[in-house]
Amino acid sequence: MDNLDVTIKKVKIVLKVGDKISILDKLKIKCNEKVKYNIIDPKIISVDNNYIVTALKKGRTYIEMFFMNNKTPNYIIKINVLNNAIETDIDDKNLSVVNIFSNKYTYDILKNDINELCCIYNDILNYEILGKSYDNRNIYLFTLGNKNAKHTLFIQASMHGREHMASILVMRHIELLCKNYYISEYKGLNISDILQNIKICIVPMSNPDGVDISINGAEVIREKTLFNNISKVIEENKIHHEIWKSNARCVDLNRNFGCKWEDSYNFNVKSFMEYRGEYPESEIESRLIANWTRENRPDICISYHATGSELYWDYGQKGLLLNKSMVIRDYLKDLTFYKLMDRSSAYKTGVLGYSDWVSMYLGIPAFTIEIGSPFVTAPLSMEEFNDIWEENKFIPIELCRYVVNKKN
Repeated sequence: MDNLDVTIKKVKIVLKVGDKISILDKLKIKCNEKVKYNIIDPKIISVDNNYIVTALKKGRTYIEMFFMNNKTPNYIIKINVLNNAIETDIDDKNLSVVNIFSNKYTYDILKNDINELCCIYNDILNYEILGKSYDNRNIYLFTLGNKNAKHTLFIQASMHGREHMASILVMRHIELLCKNYYISEYKGLNISDILQNIKICIVPMSNPDGVDISINGAEVIREKTLFNNISKVIEENKIHHEIWKSNARCVDLNRNFGCKWEDSYNFNVKSFMEYRGEYPESEIESRLIANWTRENRPDICISYHATGSELYWDYGQKGLLLNKSMVIRDYLKDLTFYKLMDRSSAYKTGVLGYSDWVSMYLGIPAFTIEIGSPFVTAPLSMEEFNDIWEENKFIPIELCRYVVNKKN
C-alpha cells in the first residue's frame, strides 16, 4: 500500500449528476487490501465494490475511508454533486484568452487579458480605470452588456492578495459570456436579451499590489517606503510572501469598510492580514470600491474570496432585505452547494467586510463567496480550478436572469 499515512487527509471532489469516478484513482492511491468506507448520505452518491463512485442526485455529502482496520478514517472526502440538467447551450470549450493553467495571475497578465478581451468583444465589453493603487497599478472596472441598462450586477475579486484565483475565475466569467453573448440561451432566454436589461460590472482585481506581493514578493513594489514596510512585516512575522493578504500599506482591505468599526478589535498593527487601517475607507482601493457602490447602487453585490466553499449572506439584515437575500442565497446554494454561514460565523472576525457593509449600510443584497476546498488555505493550487469553475460558472448569468425576471 502506497501514499498512505496515519493522519486524516481531507479532500474535496466535485461531480455532476450521473458522473462516475474511481475514488482510488482520484486520490492517487494504490491499495492491495480491502478498504472500508462510510457514506454520510447514500442518497447523494453510491460506491460499488471496485470503489467507483456514482453521483445520484445533487447535494453535498462525505465519504469516510478506512485502511488497515483503522477505527479512525484515513480520508474524509467532501463531495459536491451539481445539477447536470441546467437548461442552457452556453459553451465553455475553447476559451482561449484567460489562462487557467497557472495560478501566477499577476497584474500584468490581467492587464494583457483586459486589452485582448476588449479588442475581441469591443461591441459588448468595455473598461474604465476607477483609480490607481498606492504603487500605481490600475483598479479596472469592466462593464459587460448594455452600459445604459437600468439594473446592475456588481462583482469584485481579489480584495485579498493571496486569493488571486478569484481574478482568474471572474475573468473567465467575462470571456464565457462574451463568447456566448449572441449565440446562446440560458433557461429559455437569449444571453443578449438578458444583458440588454442588466449590465454586469466587475472589478477583477481590487488589490493589485497585494496580488503581486503574494505572487512575487515585496520586490515588485517600486515605492521605497512601501517596500521597506512590507519587507519589515514579512521579516518580523517570519512568513512567506505568498500568504500576503493586505494592500501595499499593510492594511487588510476587507476590514477597512467600517461595518462594526466601533467594536473592539485585536489587530491594530500594520500586518500581512487583519489590520483594519486607521479609519474606515482610509485606503485608496477600499474607498474606490465603496464610492462606486454608493454612487451606482447595484441590485446585487458579489465579493469573491478564497477559501472554504462557503457562502456568507447573513449580516443581521431584516425585513424586505432579509427576504431578498434569502431568495438569492438559495439560487447561489443551488448552483454551488457551498456551506451557508450564519451570522455567528460572520461576526467572529470583529470588524466586518465589504459585503457586510453593503448589506447593512446600503441595504443591498450582498454575498461573499469563498471558493476552493475547505481543507486548504490560499493561494489555491490550479488543480482546484476546474471544480471551482463548475460550481461558479453560471452565477453571473443566473443572478442577471433573476433580476430581469423579477423586474419584469
